[in-house]
Amino acid sequence: MWNKHGIIYSDKKAQLPVVEERNCSWRIYFTSRNKLNQNEGYFIDVKKGKPSKILAPAKQILVAGKPGSTDSAGVMPVCKFEDKLYYIGWTIRQDVPYYNYCSVAEEGLNAKFKKLGPILSPNVIDQGYSGTICVIKLNNVYMGYYLSCNKWLPDENGNLQPSYNIRLATSEDGIYWNKSVIPTIKLRGEEAGISAATVYKHKDIFHMWFSVRNSIEFRTNPEHAYTIQHATSKDGYAWSRDTKFGIVQELEFESIMCAYPAIIPYKDKLHMFYNGNGFGKTGIAHATMDIDKL
Repeated sequence: MWNKHGIIYSDKKAQLPVVEERNCSWRIYFTSRNKLNQNEGYFIDVKKGKPSKILAPAKQILVAGKPGSTDSAGVMPVCKFEDKLYYIGWTIRQDVPYYNYCSVAEEGLNAKFKKLGPILSPNVIDQGYSGTICVIKLNNVYMGYYLSCNKWLPDENGNLQPSYNIRLATSEDGIYWNKSVIPTIKLRGEEAGISAATVYKHKDIFHMWFSVRNSIEFRTNPEHAYTIQHATSKDGYAWSRDTKFGIVQELEFESIMCAYPAIIPYKDKLHMFYNGNGFGKTGIAHATMDIDKL
């Protein structure tokens, strides 16, 4: 169903692509690592419809915060909506390997971003950490489909790894959010991680793509690693998973995993940007599908 065009950008590790339409280009935000192995935010501008044409070198936009802040161990852009850039703030804990906060920054002049701070903090509904988020607007309500970590599980080596699903939060301004009690996309079977939702509405049907992995061998075993799956909804609230329109491992750069989809329409096609092996180590890949096939 998807026509794969391979890697479009591989100058550095480029994890979790996020695509935004600009006046004359697409802007693709992504995460790379610094010498301290901390996540940092970047973007590249590419040609609309032909994203293999890079219009400008990567520009750094977000870096780790000061000691004691909620992003002191790194930052990861996850969604751009209106003038807001949503990102993950990383911290380090002693009981588990790390702890994240879904956060927000505002864009100013010349692609300068001002961090406003964390959103979707733990509470009685959602007691773990928050991560990726996809924001859309429905009837003047901001809808945020976000990663909700609910527990930690040992992997094949006995190391703790987070388990998470997708939960919905709503907002009037994109900054202050109300969480839903019931998860939007639930784990099933041996699954232990659902992340990086991206939503597109076509002919009154909402379509969501997201990444799914198991709890063990998800870095090395194609049967347990991330794949990209699909769900639909009539109202944006209740979702049904299916086996349509996903992406599985086929090419060499994605022989183990396909992860972190980002969808944008252009003319008669949907364009997907995603990662293959190594959570972005092989770069950003591109695929297209005719919209009328949805």
